[in-house]
Formats: sequence, C-alpha cells, structure tokens
Amino acid sequence: MNESGSLVSMSLFGGAPSGNTASFSAPSGNTSSFGSSFGSIARFGGSSGNTTGFGGSGAQFSFASQGGIPIFKNKDYYCDPKSIHECTNPRAVENFKIGRHGIGEIQFLQPIDMRSLVNKVLDEIVIISSEGVTMYPNDKAPERGYALNIPATVVFHNISIPKHCTKENFVSQLRRNAERTIHQTFVSYNETTEELVTTVQYFV
Repeated sequence: MNESGSLVSMSLFGGAPSGNTASFSAPSGNTSSFGSSFGSIARFGGSSGNTTGFGGSGAQFSFASQGGIPIFKNKDYYCDPKSIHECTNPRAVENFKIGRHGIGEIQFLQPIDMRSLVNKVLDEIVIISSEGVTMYPNDKAPERGYALNIPATVVFHNISIPKHCTKENFVSQLRRNAERTIHQTFVSYNETTEELVTTVQYFV
C-alpha cells in the first residue's frame, strides 16, 4: 500500500522531479511564458506535497448524494457515467471519466467498479486543477492496478504555445520531459484545440 502524498512525479518544464506529487499540470491561469528554463508551463509533478487545490469558483457546491450518485463539492467537476443506474454492469464500467470543465479530464483504461464510488466525494480523491492532477491526497492510495490507481489517459485543455516559442520546440520539450518517467507517455499536443494528451500506467 502506498502512503498518501507519497507520489511519483516529474517536471515537464524545468527542474528535477519533486518526488511527492503525481500530477500532469496545466499552466496556471491557462497562460504562461517559457522564461529561461521553461519555468512555468505544463509540468508533470508541479509543487510538492498536497498543495494542489480546487481554486476557481463553486468550491462549496454539492451534488445530491442519493440514488447511486458520486458527490462533488465543486460544481465544475463531473463524471461519466453520472450515476450507477446508467451502467449496464456497475461492477466493471468501461471508459469511466472524471473531469473538470475547462481544465482537464481523466479517462481510465481499465474497468472501474462504480459501486465503490457511490456517495464518495470524488473531488477529494481526484483533484484536477490548473496546478495538476493529484490522486488520494488525504488517504493511503490503493496498490497500483486497483481502484483509481490504474492506467489512464489524461487530457488537459487550454495549453497554449508561448508567443516567442515555436510549436516544434514546445512539443519537443513536452515529449522530452514526459520520457523522464517510466510510467508516463506523451501522446499528442494539438495546437488548434490547445489539448495536451498523455497516458499514465498509474498515479501513485
């Protein structure tokens, strides 16, 4: 069992891996500049510890906790399917997604037992912010391959290329830094949609 907060990380833009945050972060405020060492753009890892928070508006909004529905404190979050009643087989839900509008989305690549998520506050288990994605910040994480600590595709929105940087250099830096960790793979960057895609073998 992995301890909470003891997560694997790497930095996409400058710096060495911090060693305690598993996150693929988007640029703060959706804008950034390279600086001398690619300082403040998207990075896998980000700040140390459990510092990635909700930010933004609606942090105290709560969805109904009845009827097989996972709970979100922040109304910007969503999951698909929304309810256990939408599932043909709740024990093994394929392509389960958790996202935050305007920030990013995680699609899990192995079946999820959605029954285990009913009445759970998902945005306390999965935090998606402009600082990154953090799993199980307050609890012991499950072993790799179990619960939500499984392979996934992570998509971040609003990742724009700095004005004084070429697309080629930007993508090259993303790819090069993604390859620093064995559990993460750079997939693509789309300049038109401003989407950055990566896959992870596990989060914690």
